[in-house]
Amino acid sequence: MSADLDQVLSKSLQQRADAGSPIDPQPLLHVAVARGRRMRARRRAATLLAAAAIAGTAVITVWLPSQHATTPVSPAPSPSAALDVDLAKLPAADGQPGAAARPDLVGSDPGLLHFSVDTLATARRVAWTSAPGLETADVQRTDFQVYVALAQSQQRFSALPLAFSSGPRTEMSAPVGVSLGDREATLSTSRPWKEKNGLEGRIYAFEWQPVSGLWARVEVQTTSQERAEQILRQVRFDQTRRCVLPFRPSSLPAGATVPDCDVALAQDSPAVFRSGGWTVVDGQRRLSVQAHAFEPDTDDDRPPLKAGPYHAYADPDGRSWTMRVDGLLITATVETRKNPFTQAEVLQILGGLHIAEQVPDPGTW
Repeated sequence: MSADLDQVLSKSLQQRADAGSPIDPQPLLHVAVARGRRMRARRRAATLLAAAAIAGTAVITVWLPSQHATTPVSPAPSPSAALDVDLAKLPAADGQPGAAARPDLVGSDPGLLHFSVDTLATARRVAWTSAPGLETADVQRTDFQVYVALAQSQQRFSALPLAFSSGPRTEMSAPVGVSLGDREATLSTSRPWKEKNGLEGRIYAFEWQPVSGLWARVEVQTTSQERAEQILRQVRFDQTRRCVLPFRPSSLPAGATVPDCDVALAQDSPAVFRSGGWTVVDGQRRLSVQAHAFEPDTDDDRPPLKAGPYHAYADPDGRSWTMRVDGLLITATVETRKNPFTQAEVLQILGGLHIAEQVPDPGTW
């Protein structure tokens, strides 16, 4: 990525933050710039990520277990509502209890999400994460945005870098007590900003225990507390979804595990899949494996390396490897400098990837 483009991204993201939108531009910029220094095909993927970040911020919602929403929340008037599409495509985890029934399972299995945001997922982008002790969802719609986090402990919410309230320019009020159904909660709000429709938008951040042993934090960007609570009630704690990707590991080095999963779907992605991946962990060693949708481009002057049935390409820095398979740009990046994964181990992991037969269809992942 050229220095000029770095400056353009930095200026655009900073202008968005100065305008009052509750997004922290620095982490997004760092990701875009870091990826942009790689090969031309990977620069295109990074530019897509940065553009998506500039276009809108992330969001999600949570449902109260004493109620059961069966219809999507009514949309607010929006001239661009037609851009939203149904992204409720994560498959159900049949036979697996939701967070309301088994809060002790939240954040215990990277392949499961113990809640559902399906009735909110008519959206531009939806993302999910399952990590040790934490599960999140992120729904970006044209009429509202929400960030949701579930954990067994409230302390797990002390560091949520993607939450709206964590932005350096975002000022939140002191929490006040509110009721959500028969549960007590706290609510903090941000300073207002003007929406395009002339209404005032705010961040409404709720924190409460839907059931004993389960904590939820939901941050909604919308125009009133009443609407924020209406949106919040759409999250289902009595359902479980699978965190799935169009690629999965089948060959790991001895002793290595995969403790997390993240996946994002978007209406403007070539095959619905936007990005996602997981981390390979062995003691203190960590290897990030991430994929992004990309337009086919075979122009690469690096010598190929054999990775099972695939060809991988090593970056000059010796810390990352890429390969292109079925519209996916897959990147493996060493995250630890001391005793890192070797190239042979990385090629073993990449060579053992199982690619879905139907990448555009999450039901086949």
